Parts: sequence; structure tokens; C-alpha cells
Amino acid sequence: MADTTRSGQDYTGPDRRKNLPTMELWQENIRALNQCSLSNCQMRYALTSDELTFLVRFENEIPVGRLNFVFPDVDKDRLVGDGWKRFVLTVSITDEGRLSVDLWGRYERDSVPLDIKGKFVRDIGLGIGVAEDVVSFVDTRNGTTEDNTLQQILDTKLKSGEPKYARKDDSVSSISVEGMIAVLTRYFKDSAVRRRVLPGSQNPT
Repeated sequence: MADTTRSGQDYTGPDRRKNLPTMELWQENIRALNQCSLSNCQMRYALTSDELTFLVRFENEIPVGRLNFVFPDVDKDRLVGDGWKRFVLTVSITDEGRLSVDLWGRYERDSVPLDIKGKFVRDIGLGIGVAEDVVSFVDTRNGTTEDNTLQQILDTKLKSGEPKYARKDDSVSSISVEGMIAVLTRYFKDSAVRRRVLPGSQNPT
């Protein structure tokens, strides 16, 4: 068997939802993996067309006992209110020290639809910190793309010197997944507003 999956009516997701820095989120879930005699898990939260699903997968393993994992405390109503039309968040944990956050979906503001992809990986076991950091979107009206990183977005400043999208103390090494989502949502909102008028348009709105 390639993987074992829990989803649907018999599994609605972890009972524990916490706003934790990525290091602590990994530590909490490593304890849960050890309790179930597992070495890895992948948790996926998907919000599409007002339908919410949650899935957890274990590659080549079968869990023993209660699934006591911790998932970021994301809020469906806030996501919808902020402009997310589709939102899929996958958190993958391995006992070798790897935490991966994958985000994709569609964000829309002022009739500007952006297709989103993001990946953030911390390699705690090897001690190298951030192993991968990619944030990109496609303006689906004309196919133009913009590539960035969470680090660059956190570092973006206003003229006053204050962070444009982040809180003052946010850092790429300690930010929580909820914090990432909040920062990226502000970045996507700003990007959509700046793109309200397509290049060459003569009728600004």
C-alpha cells in the first residue's frame, strides 16, 4: 500500500488547532508521530466553493492509536472575507526534521483574480534553516506572473521604514503558518489592487 489516508466523515481533522512558530509546530507533531509509531504525515486543508475538507496521509505506514496532530488555526470565514476563492494548505512533517508548508489557490480582489502558489520548507534536522522559499502568482486575465519569496515580502518596507505587510517582529525563522497566511494575504491584496487596470487600458476604474 502506497499510503494510508484518513478523511471524510470518519476524520474531520486534528482536534488541536494552534498558532505556533514553525519550529514548535514541528515539535508538537513529532510527538504525535512518535505516539502513533509513524515517521511522517501530510495534513491538507482545502476550501473550495464554500466546501471545506480535511485529509491526513501517511506514506507507507499505518498509524497506531489516536491521531493527536496539531494543525495551524486557520479560519474559514476570515479566508473567505479576505478574498480567497480557493485555498489549499498542506503541512508535511517528517521525523528527520523537515516541515513543509504548501499553499495554492485563487485570491480575488477588485475583480482581479490571482492564481497562487507558495512553498516554504524548514529543514530542522540538518540545521540549515529555510531550505525552500517560493511565492508566486499568475494574473489570470492576461497570464502575467510575479515571483517572490516570503523573506522578501517580510522585508518590504513603507517609506516610514515600517514593514509593509508584516508585523514588526515577524521573521522568516519564527513566523507561524497563520502569520505566513496573514502576511501573504496582505501582499496578494496589495498586488491585486495595483493590477486593477491592465497595461494599455485607457479606462481606469
